[in-house]
Amino acid sequence: MAVVFVHREIVRFRDLDSMGHVNNAVFLTYLEEARIAFLFGRGATTDSLIVARVEIDYRSPVRLVAEARSVQVFYDYERREAAELPADWRQALTA
Repeated sequence: MAVVFVHREIVRFRDLDSMGHVNNAVFLTYLEEARIAFLFGRGATTDSLIVARVEIDYRSPVRLVAEARSVQVFYDYERREAAELPADWRQALTA
């Protein structure tokens, strides 16, 4: 069973299109805010976790309904490549 994380975001006027729907590009900003809240709530940081892939299924144009998945990888900036997630981070994120 997948773990579900819920993050509530305030929709700003500038986020809406002329039809009053959240603009599709704004969802990526919402996902970023949720990712940061998820990581910081578990003692991790965004220092070395980068987004490798994002997939969004827009379920309905009615105001704000979407489902998204993203993949983040631990990145070693000195070696300039993906690296194994440190054990303490893995434990905090899966707790």
